[in-house]
Amino acid sequence: MSTATGTSTRRTSPRGSRRSTPTTRRPTRTRTARSTRPTSPRGSPISMPDVRKRYVPVKKDNTMNMNTNGAKRLLIALSMTMLAVPGMAQTIYVDAAATGANDGSGWADAYTSLSDALAAATAGEQVWVADGAYGPSAAAGSFDIPTDVAVYGGFAGGETSLAQRDPETFISVIDGFLSQGSPMVTITNGTPSTILDGFQISDAIAADDALGGVGGAGAGMLIMGGSPTIANCNFLGNSARLGGSVFVLDASPVFDTCEFRGNISARSGEGGAVYATTTNATPQTLTFIDSTFVSNSVHQGHFATGNGGGLYVGPGYDLVIDHCSFDGNFAFHNGTFGNAVLGGAVYFGGNHMSVDRSTFSNNYAAFGAGIYAQGTLDCSNSVFTGNRAVINGCFGPECNGAPDVPSGVGGAMYVATATMTNCTVAGNWAAKSNAGCTFGNGTVVNSVLWHNLDYPPLPGEDVPPLVRTQIGGTYTITSSNVQGLLQQIPGEDPPDPANWPGSVDVDPQFVITPVVGTLGGLLVVGDLHLQSGSPSVDSGDNNAVPAGLMLDIDGLSRIADDPNTPDTGMGTAPYVDMGAYEFTPSTTCLPDVNGDGNLDSADFTAWIAAFNANDPAADQNQDGSIDPSDFTAWIANFNAGC
Repeated sequence: MSTATGTSTRRTSPRGSRRSTPTTRRPTRTRTARSTRPTSPRGSPISMPDVRKRYVPVKKDNTMNMNTNGAKRLLIALSMTMLAVPGMAQTIYVDAAATGANDGSGWADAYTSLSDALAAATAGEQVWVADGAYGPSAAAGSFDIPTDVAVYGGFAGGETSLAQRDPETFISVIDGFLSQGSPMVTITNGTPSTILDGFQISDAIAADDALGGVGGAGAGMLIMGGSPTIANCNFLGNSARLGGSVFVLDASPVFDTCEFRGNISARSGEGGAVYATTTNATPQTLTFIDSTFVSNSVHQGHFATGNGGGLYVGPGYDLVIDHCSFDGNFAFHNGTFGNAVLGGAVYFGGNHMSVDRSTFSNNYAAFGAGIYAQGTLDCSNSVFTGNRAVINGCFGPECNGAPDVPSGVGGAMYVATATMTNCTVAGNWAAKSNAGCTFGNGTVVNSVLWHNLDYPPLPGEDVPPLVRTQIGGTYTITSSNVQGLLQQIPGEDPPDPANWPGSVDVDPQFVITPVVGTLGGLLVVGDLHLQSGSPSVDSGDNNAVPAGLMLDIDGLSRIADDPNTPDTGMGTAPYVDMGAYEFTPSTTCLPDVNGDGNLDSADFTAWIAAFNANDPAADQNQDGSIDPSDFTAWIANFNAGC
């Protein structure tokens, strides 16, 4: 339907899966999260806790909020119900197919133009948008989200509460084919209660009015100032010079449960999906929670570098990446003068970058295919695999034989200053050196660096020491398993294990060991979970586990004892494992929550910890839900014994 004030069409076809899961889960793991659903001894599937920090639940059949304990879940459910109570905040309705009064007063009389609804909205109000395709009016130019207004998509029409919507089935599309210009969405000085939630933003193209001008930036969204919330949104197939989908200026937005797929930065641009920069003296913070970056790219032109295939963050920023995945993002070289391209997944030029429980896989760049960071990086409980540091970022037909700069360094990361705790770096490749990590000043603790591969030396060149394919630069290593670390390098003194306290150089016994091709790429995709008896199990340093980060990448308790593996760690037993995945042994004795073979008061403490962490071990009645009834079940199981 076309109107004088905007453009909208009805779209009802469901889209496919939103998330990419590049890391294979171990099929026999009994305590797992999100990817597999083990069965109880009774044969019924266990409902696994989802540790994602969703802004609001969107599925109609959610049985519990997976982030918190039972009391908090109840409070969240009550608060969500209150949102729909009449009189608390006016709701304005939008439906492209509505045929009523077109005044936004209800679903039957909904606005057909999102532009009209936003123009009518004031602080404290909500805008509910039914599925369909929407474009901003010619007069508005873009959808300008008013401050303190929450705009929610994903409705079929007829819902009376937010919990009833389903954005994965009923898709509210901000459509570049219907847009009168770019960016399609603008948020200026938004607060955390300025919300865009449950939309697909796709197929936008930003005009490059002037090299370096905002006219060629952020085809999908422009955020200027403030700290708005963007949740449950998908940015698909957008193109611009700076930030294919999103351009952030002097702002601290939070992106929660969003997907960035197939976005492009072209013409010597930067930030295939997102570009952030600031002119403020006060640092800004850019936050991504439970979000995915898949197949985004930046293309280098003839004179300038193109950095950050997925994400570019400039000076003056802090960056938080929590439980995210970056898969198949590229920084291409297609220029004439051979400039380097940096950061296949992430380019970070700011102050402090924090990464926890995230995956970087199959990304490409010349330096730091996973992460290139000029500032300080704290990385924990994360996986780097299948990333390739290639010569000049050259890929396939983009290679044109131009003069090369020395590149192909740091397959997983190339970072100035880093602390890496409980990470797994395996199956990465570099055309020149340090297929694993390159540090200006690095600290590696409780981590596994294994089976990373450099390009074979040319005739007459020496074969690089194995350890230098795993890590390069200046670094300290503690309680880690690093391939080649304790092997003697020809012409040097034998390595002294005292220099690497608590560390080993022994096959970590992955469930599936990754195999890297000579020219890069994974010939065999690894399953990087550890097996019982691995030298990396129960061998880490408990004192190095960051406070408040007590979950592994699967969302399981960070410290879990394996009775079948000798304790060789530091601190007080039980000991943390090395790497991103904590090995959690299966148990046939439900009340023995800590798995030590004894039933005692320690199991009650372990059950409380498991309950608070949404660990499947807390599901004592095996009903597929973790709730207070499991406490009664634990007492009964404890009294019954094993």
